[in-house]
Amino acid sequence: MRLLTIAFLLLLPIAGGADGVEGIPPVVTHAPTVDVAVQNFAIAEGADGTVYLGNATGVLAFDGERWDLTPLGNEDLVRSLALAGDGRLYVGGYDTFGYVERLATGEFRYESLTDRFGDLVEGDGFADIWDTVVAPEGIYFKALRDVFFLDGGLASVQHWRHAGRFGVLFRYRDETYLQFRGEGLRRRAGDQWVPVPGTAALTELLFEAIPLQDGGVLLFGRDDRWWRFDGRSLTELSMPDGMPPPSVAEHGTALSDGSIALGTADGRLLLVDASRQRLRAVTVDEGFISGLAPSRFGGLLVGADGGFHHVRLPSRWTVLGDENGIRGTVYRVAQWAEETYVLTTAGALRADRGTEGSTTFVRDERVPDSAHALWVLDEEHALIGTPHDLLRIGPGGMEVLAEDIYPRGFWAVAGASGALFVGTEGGLRRLDPASDGYRIGDPVPADGDVRVISLLQREQEVWLGTGRDGVWRIPLDASGRFGEATQFDEAAGLELGVQPFACIDEATTDAPLVSTGEGFFRWNGETFERVELDGLEALREDGEALCLAGDPAGIRWAASNTRVFRRAGPGVPWQEERIQLLRRGEIVNEVEVDGRLLVAASKSLLLREPGELKERSTAGSELRLTRVTWLGPDGDGGLLPLAPDDPQAFAQGDWGIRFEFAMQRLDASASVRYRGRLVPYETEFSNWSRSRSYTYSNLRPRDYVLELQAMDGEGRVSSIRPYVLQVVPPWHATPWARAAGFAALLLLLGLAVQQLLRRRTAQLSRLVEARTAALADATRELERLARRDGLTGAANRRALDERLAALCAPEVAGAIALLAIDVDHFKRYNDEHGHQAGDRLLQRLVETLEAGLSGRDQLLARYGGEEFMVVLPAMTLAEARALAERLRAATDAAAVGTTISIGVAASPAGDPRTADALIGAADRALYAAKAAGRNRICGEDEVSA
Repeated sequence: MRLLTIAFLLLLPIAGGADGVEGIPPVVTHAPTVDVAVQNFAIAEGADGTVYLGNATGVLAFDGERWDLTPLGNEDLVRSLALAGDGRLYVGGYDTFGYVERLATGEFRYESLTDRFGDLVEGDGFADIWDTVVAPEGIYFKALRDVFFLDGGLASVQHWRHAGRFGVLFRYRDETYLQFRGEGLRRRAGDQWVPVPGTAALTELLFEAIPLQDGGVLLFGRDDRWWRFDGRSLTELSMPDGMPPPSVAEHGTALSDGSIALGTADGRLLLVDASRQRLRAVTVDEGFISGLAPSRFGGLLVGADGGFHHVRLPSRWTVLGDENGIRGTVYRVAQWAEETYVLTTAGALRADRGTEGSTTFVRDERVPDSAHALWVLDEEHALIGTPHDLLRIGPGGMEVLAEDIYPRGFWAVAGASGALFVGTEGGLRRLDPASDGYRIGDPVPADGDVRVISLLQREQEVWLGTGRDGVWRIPLDASGRFGEATQFDEAAGLELGVQPFACIDEATTDAPLVSTGEGFFRWNGETFERVELDGLEALREDGEALCLAGDPAGIRWAASNTRVFRRAGPGVPWQEERIQLLRRGEIVNEVEVDGRLLVAASKSLLLREPGELKERSTAGSELRLTRVTWLGPDGDGGLLPLAPDDPQAFAQGDWGIRFEFAMQRLDASASVRYRGRLVPYETEFSNWSRSRSYTYSNLRPRDYVLELQAMDGEGRVSSIRPYVLQVVPPWHATPWARAAGFAALLLLLGLAVQQLLRRRTAQLSRLVEARTAALADATRELERLARRDGLTGAANRRALDERLAALCAPEVAGAIALLAIDVDHFKRYNDEHGHQAGDRLLQRLVETLEAGLSGRDQLLARYGGEEFMVVLPAMTLAEARALAERLRAATDAAAVGTTISIGVAASPAGDPRTADALIGAADRALYAAKAAGRNRICGEDEVSA
């Protein structure tokens, strides 16, 4: 375990200042992995958590693991999206509109509704559908000058046109409103749009209508005015100081706490609290924000050209880092003169809040280049611990109080006004005010290199927690001077672990409480006893030291160098705080100011808001099948239902089946792990891994049940409904066929006995004939199975040899190319993940390679171990090399678990080579590719003789 490098858990009594610090909430970015245009226009989220983007080439769908693209048929953009209660996604494109629905197989299909309007959509067309709105009465598709409407059953249609162009379309208090630009708002009444009195000022384009927590809707657009509309009147709204004009933001939405989020063209989120008194600006992207949508998992979805971002809003925790001006390695966070300071290797950085609510840290020039600790003397003076010296700074400049003592922390001496304990890298010292300044005492213990990280003063003694020397007790005489120090370790019942790190609970009012990498220990007057600490020990990981802070009668904190726990009060369970997405580096100390907790990590500052803000949980995330594909013997296949009512039944044969699955976790999808088993083919679950598909082939006749589980980063497990698969034997191997055959045989025997003398020869002839045919069928079946690799489903070595022998025969003399493919570092993968994982890797690789082959006469065969061959008839060396590069790139993009290297060889037409010569040439090229660094292609023409 890496130990904390400086003093830990410093609680300062100074109030104020921290509420001027604003951090950035957790942001997780998801970028498409399919080949699409890098331009998006809209975003929406389905009830199952699927995120949809309106892209320049169609509708993009992200299920947590894979991306799908559904074009609209016109090879053009998708401008707007809207989800209906039945799960349909209504889509507005360019000169087209309709809906996308998910089929029972998991595929998406676009159904155009444009033709329902006949001649209205012909001629010059209507261009972009800027807004798609699902209302109780039906669905609206709004273009620049046209509005198309279909009732809920898509049976009847209506159309309206406005030469002056339309603006925002929205719902408010069970009414539908539409802006007629140049005129104001109109309300739908029957088949008409009735003008709304008092809205004539709304002549310029309005972008959005956002519900307000205190009633009404917020309207804004190009007139650079903020409007409030309550259905009867229109008034202007005031916004917080520093708020940019409305024209910089084209998209907005309301959040669960009543606040408002607006997206700008330069990638910022403008966050306005529910009272519209406070503004924060958060940069989440480098370019245009194309859409905003609240997420069912909590927080906000932010559409951008490169994909989308999930922003946790409202967020209890936020982060400040290099984007806020924090430079160097962070040592400590502190308060001085109602200002927040971050002490780093770059000096003391002071928080400065800008007009848009963002916080920037600027260097305090009074402090030297590097600062470890700070102690406030008064509004103008403070003590600074630098890497070597103890300094006093103020308006008059800087004074060196002590050199080369390596100060790391300060504590007030109880009962001695102005006196301080100074924790250093070489023990504890006492600092006392004197007539000529300050007097620094000698270190205790005097003969040890003891790094002090925490301190507790009680009665006439001081207890020290240290970085590598366990716990020390130092008695104090009547004048507060140090007596002889005593060290406590394993002999006193204190378990310290490999590195004797120990942290004293500085807030305890009882007997000293110590945290180490082995647990929690309380002093009973004679020795240390292990304590469970109200369930905190059960949450502690092996080797993890959780140091304590806070008021024992109120909120308590526990933190290691990677995790933070909180207990809201006595008897309340400990809860881990969700800081994994924000923390950059190790936690080094904390300071609590007016209920807000500031946590210094070595590369950033974390800020926790007070109270019990309820962040929406992601516990609703569920594992689900996304594709079930039947793989035929000739490379053909088809999608199967994801949730069939009855078991899927297939006759035994040369086929396979692939299951793909996903669990949506927008805030940390990369932390999701999966495992599964096909019972009874597999009796145990596979190891947890990031593998998102399983493939099975050559299954024997019986019933099979697929069981899948997913576990998110917080340990929650989700399962699918078991998928039942039946493999039935061939008709001639079924019980009824066997019984019928046996009955027929008895009948034949009876006839044979009856007519034995006159028809014996003919009967025997027919019997031999029948047996010969059955034997031939069985032989053909065995030969087919003998040419298929049992693990991967690819052709085996025998099939490869036969195909090469036929193609390389002198009488054929046609062009032929051969690819030799080897899995890079396969042994290391097996050693790290296990042989079962290695088998699945090979299966996924075969799926990827077969998907990249297009010719029906192209053959993929397993050559041996992790090496494969691809036979390419009628292909030149250059063509084979190009195909090899596509296969390599596809494997790289599919992330099957490793990469591949490929050697390419070829025989031109009319100049045949033997199969062995062709294999040898491809192998030599393969070894050259691996020698050149792997994950590359090498042709035989590049191999030196």
